[in-house]
Amino acid sequence: LSQYDAILAFDADWTKIPDRSVEVLEKWVAEQAGGFLMVSGTVEMPKWVARSASGTRALTLRSLSPVVLDQRGSSLLAAGRVEAVSPWPLSITPDGMQTDFMWLSDDAQTSGQLWGDFDGVYSYYAAYELKPGAKALALFSDPSAAVDGQSPIYIASQFYGAGRVVFLGGG
Repeated sequence: LSQYDAILAFDADWTKIPDRSVEVLEKWVAEQAGGFLMVSGTVEMPKWVARSASGTRALTLRSLSPVVLDQRGSSLLAAGRVEAVSPWPLSITPDGMQTDFMWLSDDAQTSGQLWGDFDGVYSYYAAYELKPGAKALALFSDPSAAVDGQSPIYIASQFYGAGRVVFLGGG
């Protein structure tokens, strides 16, 4: 992995990745400053989260994630609440506006205006809780998706050892 800067995992079926490979990924992020983008989806993410509540692979992936990955995602999928009928804009948090990889232009103010022009997204993964040290950068703004007043976290980031992990709540 040392020849790469980042690994992008789009709705990966982690049940098919050997435990040892996930351990190597975690070590690479933590010790070699790797970047890891975990993109959730409506196909594989709820399956592996629900099926692999324990075990080395699941525990390692959960430790890498900046959000708490629990089985609420699979229950919301069954309830049909992972997709909206119309697009909902992302609510960019103050931390998101200060994070330069979230900028859509050369400055935060113009980026905020551009984000405001974005129609939004139709789906989300039901992640409502940040890990200690993680920052929510964007929230899914549909009020019907909120649980106890908390909107789903759509983009979150955390430093993990020497590296960085970003969670994206949909593809």
